[in-house]
Amino acid sequence: MNDSRLTDPQGNRIDYSCGNKGFQTNISKGKSHGTTPTLGSVLGYPLVKNQFNQSLWLEHVVETKNPTGNEYYWLMWYNDKAQPTIPMSGVFEKSDLEKMLKGLANFVP
Repeated sequence: MNDSRLTDPQGNRIDYSCGNKGFQTNISKGKSHGTTPTLGSVLGYPLVKNQFNQSLWLEHVVETKNPTGNEYYWLMWYNDKAQPTIPMSGVFEKSDLEKMLKGLANFVP
């Protein structure tokens, strides 16, 4: 599995962070990921944690190519070692999140 975690200035991988060709976790904003020092979480706790200790987080993200300054988010799954489990991202704005929540509210009885 390709390790897509961000690195610190010394080149060490940062847990609970992710980067790809266009976006990365905004580790200068938000709350820490639970007990880790890494910022970027919107809530400070995972949305879901499964029986394998994998967790789904709502994160602040920033554009790495052609930054517009817009506020973006993504949902990122991390394994039990705090490494992202998916190499892709679904980036969205807050208004998109509102639409998703309305759709989920209609889906869940």
